[in-house]
Amino acid sequence: MNILRWTPISAAVCGAALLCACGPSSGSGVPAEGQPPSATGADAAGSGTVQADPLADLPKGWEVTDAYLGVPVEIVRKHDERGRLEWIATRRAGAERVGGEHGPEWTFFSNGVPKVKKTWVDGELSGPYVALFKSGLVRTEGQNEAGGRTGVWKRYFEVGQLQSTKEYVEGQPHGEFREWYTSGELRSEARFEHGLQVGVERVWSTDGVLLLERHWQAGQLHGATTERDENGELRLEGGFEDGAKSGEWTVYDESGRRRVQEFWEAGLLEGPRSTWREDGSQIDSTEHAAGVPHGATEAWYADGTRQLEGRHEDGRKSGRWTYWKPDGSVDPTWSGEYVDDQKVGE
Repeated sequence: MNILRWTPISAAVCGAALLCACGPSSGSGVPAEGQPPSATGADAAGSGTVQADPLADLPKGWEVTDAYLGVPVEIVRKHDERGRLEWIATRRAGAERVGGEHGPEWTFFSNGVPKVKKTWVDGELSGPYVALFKSGLVRTEGQNEAGGRTGVWKRYFEVGQLQSTKEYVEGQPHGEFREWYTSGELRSEARFEHGLQVGVERVWSTDGVLLLERHWQAGQLHGATTERDENGELRLEGGFEDGAKSGEWTVYDESGRRRVQEFWEAGLLEGPRSTWREDGSQIDSTEHAAGVPHGATEAWYADGTRQLEGRHEDGRKSGRWTYWKPDGSVDPTWSGEYVDDQKVGE
């Protein structure tokens, strides 16, 4: 676990104050389960009214100095209406705030606990980054370099357990991404290359049941996709090609019975789309082309007798449509010739 140790560059007394980050105490591995991370020396002292001494309300962990990495700096601060420290940072001496950031910057909760601690070098985020909960436990921690994230970034639940890890290179996700439940069970895993998701993505239940598995290529869904319920029963299977639905897709109910079957091409319905009732009897079937109904359409009552038949042209009823009542007789109200979705004759 990376523990941030904040120590002064020097102890010279002047009108500026800052911190520098010493190196991590250990590698970037996942901390032991149940061991919450902390930031040594990260408590804030400042609350209450502003003191006459301009350095009196500096938070614990800050020391007085006049330079950061050899560059002259000055301290800047902001207080709320009650005089409590809200924000403190260093910047190049005499520089504007935007672009002049150089050295550490902290923001605070109303109770004085640091909210975010980050470090700047020549106007770019560079060095350790820590976001905390109001309780003082770490929410997020990682490293920046030349303005972008680098290495392993970690997020934690408010109770202290590890929530996720994500690897970065030059500011982009690159490597493994994992999430956990508060129980410590693995929730999901995925992989990125140069900011784009690749490979297999998997999601599990708290009981370790595989709920979702799908494939990625260059940031787009590509390949087989399956979804299962908490009991491990298959609920959906299909596929993608270059980010668009492709091929046969089937939806199942909790008993494993097929409820919907459809065919896709380049993200558009192409071919028959059929549905079934819980008892397995078929409800309907409609041909599609380019994403809209086109061709024959049929539907059935639960006892298997016909309910309707007809055709669509480019999504609209066309030609002869016949509707049957439950007793098997033709329903004259709806039956007849159709043009452009309108009944025009018997």
